[in-house]
Amino acid sequence: MMMISNSFRMAALGLLAVGGAATADPMKTTKADPLKTAKTTKAPPPPATPAARAAVDKILATWSPRPVLAAQQMLAKYGLPQEATSEQLVWHDQGPYKRITVTRIEIPHDFPKPHMDYLMHTVNYRVSSAKASALVAFDGSVVVDRTAGEMSARCDLEDTTSSH
Repeated sequence: MMMISNSFRMAALGLLAVGGAATADPMKTTKADPLKTAKTTKAPPPPATPAARAAVDKILATWSPRPVLAAQQMLAKYGLPQEATSEQLVWHDQGPYKRITVTRIEIPHDFPKPHMDYLMHTVNYRVSSAKASALVAFDGSVVVDRTAGEMSARCDLEDTTSSH
């Protein structure tokens, strides 16, 4: 079974948030795509010094293999994170995302098949109180922070279109 990509999930969630029909294929509607309305400026990554990379590698040496793989993919794509702690790596304003977070904590998730989640992509997106519960019902990996005006999708890898 194929995994649902974060891009697909975020677009589908955007359709629900702006009032699109919750259909079996939410991509068939022409409502606004939240990825296209997200902030696209890029925060400069920290200097890629050997010491900075060594500090990130030291953190990752204590993590389990799956979050390390996700972190390595984000490092290859976005460079060093703007924040690095023993619990998480965080990139700000990369690609269409406000924030990308990889955590060492693995959260069990059984849809569409059992796997662990440790990667979260966040965009600026205001969700009305009337639509928030529909979004959560649509996908348990959705995190809506109405106060901050953010919507996030939690998953296992950025490119989740490959089979597990």
